Amino acid sequence: MSANEPETQSSSEPATATDTLLTPAPAPAADATKADAVADADAKPAEEPKADAPEAYEFKAPEGKEYDPEVLSTFSSAARDAGLSQEAAQALLEKVAPALDARQQALVDAARETWAEETRASAEFGGAKLEENLAVAKRALDQFGTPAFKQMLNETGIGNHPEVVGLFVRMGRAISEDAVLTGKPAAQPKTAAQVLYPTMAPR
Repeated sequence: MSANEPETQSSSEPATATDTLLTPAPAPAADATKADAVADADAKPAEEPKADAPEAYEFKAPEGKEYDPEVLSTFSSAARDAGLSQEAAQALLEKVAPALDARQQALVDAARETWAEETRASAEFGGAKLEENLAVAKRALDQFGTPAFKQMLNETGIGNHPEVVGLFVRMGRAISEDAVLTGKPAAQPKTAAQVLYPTMAPR
């Protein structure tokens, strides 16, 4: 090559950039391997339940007990995901159910004791006059409460709740007012409606 001939650009040198702020270069082509992997992942069908898992479980509770429907629904879903057969799922449920029952009972017992403490500390009917006020409340409960209602108060522990105790204390006081130091024969006991809604009771 003579000194007067122009030098040509070597093919090994980088090409001149052609993009600007207004005309960016085209984005590089996507990696075909990555694109195929994404496509394969999208094309995969949802996982089918394991062969041993039935379409629906039929759980049997011990005699005298019932399983919570919501707990069974969640447990069934987990058992199907794990591919448990009907027999395996039933056996597992029978093992974990006592622990669930114990936990539920512990929560009820804790609430029962908390409510009892709040009732004992009530400024309205607790403290030194608690026993006296409980006797008043029990008279109202005996007059208006059915055996089923009393059973519910015991089983749920809500008979310790300060709002429930306070309600029956006030009812007991209301039905006793007519018989306190009036010098007159006691009036007929008021009905529950008259105690709870005195302005609506018939005259």
